[in-house]
Amino acid sequence: MKILVLLNGTVVVLNNTDSMPAGINLSWRGTEALDFLHDLTAYKPAGRAGEKLQAWKNQGADILYLSSRGNFKSVEIDKFLLKLWDFPEGPVFFRHRGETFQDIVEKIVPEILIENDCFSMGGEKAMISHCLPLNLKQVIKTIVVKENQGIDHLPDNLSALKKY
Repeated sequence: MKILVLLNGTVVVLNNTDSMPAGINLSWRGTEALDFLHDLTAYKPAGRAGEKLQAWKNQGADILYLSSRGNFKSVEIDKFLLKLWDFPEGPVFFRHRGETFQDIVEKIVPEILIENDCFSMGGEKAMISHCLPLNLKQVIKTIVVKENQGIDHLPDNLSALKKY
């Protein structure tokens, strides 16, 4: 079973503090270092998202991530942060030039798509699931969570998640 999870606003949220995660030692300087440091402090996991995803992976699910970032370098930062926060391993997809989120979902065709309600971006019209063609809406189970509220409330059990 493939579970595609939107990163930003779903399992990764803006951090309200300016604290650096423990154990980070960056001895290099420059613009890239500043961007990297910003990303380390600007975001945090939403609740126990990593644990929840790991529970599903332990039950046989393939966890795939969808980043809202639009370039390879930024996605590498996402990958680093997922590893830093102990999220389960899985590919991180992102939009390439001219590609939409819907294009990516159509290529992957996950059994479950977990996204947020895009409240800050206008709601339903900005959601991936809203723009999917009918034939995919019929085969992809979509779970919509409140933006920046995480997935802690979703079932730990994969069978229960399928019925959620």
